[in-house]
Amino acid sequence: MQNPASSRSLPRVVTAVALATDGDGAPRLPTRMRILKWGDNPNSQGVPVRVGPRLVEAMREPTYPFRQIALDYEHNTWPGSKAYKETREPREVAAFLTVEVVEGRGVFVNVDRWTPSGLRQAPNFCDLSAVPLLDQDGNVTAIVSVALSRTGAVPDIVFEQAAAMSAAPQTDPHGETMNWKEMIAKYLGLAPEATDEEVLAAWQAHLEKAAAEKAKAAEAKAAEAKAAEAKSAPAPEAAAALSAEAIGGIVATAVKAQTAGLAARLDGQEKQRLIDAARSEGKVVALADTLLARMTVDELRAHVDALPAVVPLAALTPVQVAEGRTITLNATEMAVCKALGLSAEAYAREKAVAL
Repeated sequence: MQNPASSRSLPRVVTAVALATDGDGAPRLPTRMRILKWGDNPNSQGVPVRVGPRLVEAMREPTYPFRQIALDYEHNTWPGSKAYKETREPREVAAFLTVEVVEGRGVFVNVDRWTPSGLRQAPNFCDLSAVPLLDQDGNVTAIVSVALSRTGAVPDIVFEQAAAMSAAPQTDPHGETMNWKEMIAKYLGLAPEATDEEVLAAWQAHLEKAAAEKAKAAEAKAAEAKAAEAKSAPAPEAAAALSAEAIGGIVATAVKAQTAGLAARLDGQEKQRLIDAARSEGKVVALADTLLARMTVDELRAHVDALPAVVPLAALTPVQVAEGRTITLNATEMAVCKALGLSAEAYAREKAVAL
């Protein structure tokens, strides 16, 4: 939520970079470069681009998606740029970078490796052009990609501020403004101006209270069931007076109940085994618990056998694209995002539209 990608043009900030030379005059490509300075970074369009604590906090988040990005040519991997429209996949990149922010100094990129294309063509460029993601106040929240550029400006690219979702209220399809933090705070009985820490603490307390109430209700229900069982049990004298036929019926009922319980447990284990086996084969079993409970083992087996293998046999990455909706990306899709300098959220949103 803190670093959403945008399909719109993002700010580009151009930084000069010098190439050293070997003794024979051949260029020696750098392995570490500063792309933004600490504080305000001026640009010809006058858009605030500020590197500060906001970016430091964002990069400390375990879900920060842009730790490794592409060094491309004239922004040819960023959708919407002129170079992107003029090229086709697979688009060339010069190198793969790891982003590092140094407090008081700025944003640096370390070259993980130069590509063969970069080794040949990087000496033809004199500038670096960073693509920062901004919140509504101009604070940099992420570096999406970096481009090699021949000039101090990117042709046909207009600076446009991309507001981070965490810093601006959202608007629903009917045009009504929704501030989720204020809505949650109100639900928890907090003031709208409550801090993030206060909201988080109140939410945790709310969850703990709900769990305690649920456990208490379960204990009360068990006590009621036990009391009802004791009340309905026959007195010792009446039990002694039961006929052999009645005793036989009671035993048969008990055996039937135990057998049914055992069969249910075995069915549940077999159903879980079928689901696990299907997932290991790359199949998606999307059945509600209520429907799964009503299905027999044979019905579930037939359903699983008919499913196509629609996902690879690799770990999937869940990405939330909307309230209550998550799209999973496989390893190949995550690699594509990485190569193009796109965020997992941007890719997942496009995938969600196609589904």
